[in-house]
Amino acid sequence: MTGRGTGVPPPDGTRRPARPPTVASPAAVPPALHHRRDRRTGRRTVPRLRSRQAGAACAAIAYAWIAGAYPSFSWQSSAAVLAPGLLLLGYAAVTGPRRPPRPARRLDRRAVAVWSVPLLSFSALEIVNDLLGSTWEHPTLSVLADPLLAGHPGRSAAMLAWLAAGVALVRR
Repeated sequence: MTGRGTGVPPPDGTRRPARPPTVASPAAVPPALHHRRDRRTGRRTVPRLRSRQAGAACAAIAYAWIAGAYPSFSWQSSAAVLAPGLLLLGYAAVTGPRRPPRPARRLDRRAVAVWSVPLLSFSALEIVNDLLGSTWEHPTLSVLADPLLAGHPGRSAAMLAWLAAGVALVRR
């Protein structure tokens, strides 16, 4: 046998160029999305989340939905926000960093100036609007966020974002 896939070149002496690999190296693919091969057929299977990650995501969504049902500024909503924060803080304190910290880089003065302008502008706008009464004519960020957080779905989405930010900080 000669030809493709046999390791023997075709009889006419031509060689087909090697195809580039279609799958990225395992280091470039997130661990939860590695392609697996079926043991019987040898075919690649569809990437799937690990069951523990999927369970944690479902639990976070359910917790956010339940916590979003509490009325704003109640002790239940405060406890619902504080509890996962304390839990993640305790987990981070016990486990410590996953990898050694990177050496500190020198701050670039130009980058500091570029980031300082919008930060100081936004802070000044918030302070001025708060002093003017925080109304629709002079809204602060909290006034602008009120319509989004007035209903159950909006509060649940904000709680899910809070949980995701906490997990992202702990995993760093």
